[in-house]
Amino acid sequence: MNLNKNKRKKFTYDGKKIIKVGAKELYPFVYKRIWDLTEYDKELLISYGLKKAKYIYVGSSNKYNLKVRCSNWKYEIENKRKNASKEIRAFIGKIKLFYELETSYTDEEVDYLLYYNAKIISRCESYNTMRKLEKYFTSQYHDLEFWGDILDKPYILLSKKDSNLKEVRTGAFKLLKVK
Repeated sequence: MNLNKNKRKKFTYDGKKIIKVGAKELYPFVYKRIWDLTEYDKELLISYGLKKAKYIYVGSSNKYNLKVRCSNWKYEIENKRKNASKEIRAFIGKIKLFYELETSYTDEEVDYLLYYNAKIISRCESYNTMRKLEKYFTSQYHDLEFWGDILDKPYILLSKKDSNLKEVRTGAFKLLKVK
């Protein structure tokens, strides 16, 4: 007789160092979204209010998993929730119009490119570690944005508005400080 028949396994392991309870991931994570517009014509992009650059958004979440976070992000943007800044909603509106009118992407592909193109950078063991890593990666991309202006490899960091960091100018330099 098997006494363990009715006991459920509490933890499962999917082979990618993600520890789950059911479908919920246990650890918070830091993710990034990148929209690469460097392959399109500069004048065409300008007509839509965009620049020929790589747009980057760095965020963190302790949601159920990345797919749920992406769905929530889409909901926040489409329904004009306060969690997504006006600048990000405006950017998504511009790039959506550009993708729909100037490319041959289907509606599903546009939806994926706008909302579900996130990749996990790092998983963390605590909420505080997650915030520290988000600040670290945001500052790294902030540096890339700064050097991109000089080296003509433009990066635009979209998460500056939503981040826990603020940009402070000291003379000719831009520094990031904790809000």
